[in-house]
Amino acid sequence: MRVTETRMIDMVTGGVSRAREQAADAGQKLQTGLKVARPSDDASAWAEGQRAAARQVVSQNRGSSIARARDRLNEVDGALGGVGSVLAQVTELAVQFGNDTYNATDRAEGAKVVLALRDAALASANASTGDGEYVLAGTKGGAPPFDAGRLVTLANWQEAPFNRWAFQHVAELIPTALIPRGEGPIWELVLDERDLT
Repeated sequence: MRVTETRMIDMVTGGVSRAREQAADAGQKLQTGLKVARPSDDASAWAEGQRAAARQVVSQNRGSSIARARDRLNEVDGALGGVGSVLAQVTELAVQFGNDTYNATDRAEGAKVVLALRDAALASANASTGDGEYVLAGTKGGAPPFDAGRLVTLANWQEAPFNRWAFQHVAELIPTALIPRGEGPIWELVLDERDLT
């Protein structure tokens, strides 16, 4: 079989092309640091590399989620700490003004202090993050969770929707007393049935 010059030139050209491709692949591996850049280079190594990259992304996301959760817990802890501090002060005032040495005027001044402390507690309970989301609002972070207009007071306790809670907690709003029924017999009510149709 006779090998022509054209065939020999084609073989040499093909060899040079393969050598160039191999040199280009080696240069790309050196430049990028990747042994496998495409699935066609090594399918199993490429798949393992993709899984490793996915694990790295998940790990980074988990780390940032943990950092965000830790920041949120610190914000909640600060808000609840402020409310707890105010409640401790209110408890001290209640004990202090429960003493018989204070008169009605002193207690009225104490009530003003308690109202100011209530405002401080509301401010702590309505604390917000740097992006404006309210810390204790749960899933409704765009609105303040505690509104002074939604609190039960002596002015609104008999009106809806405040009366739903107030009628079950009257003793917490106004002075109450248990009144016994007395020692006598139970008064029988007169039965007067009527047809309502």
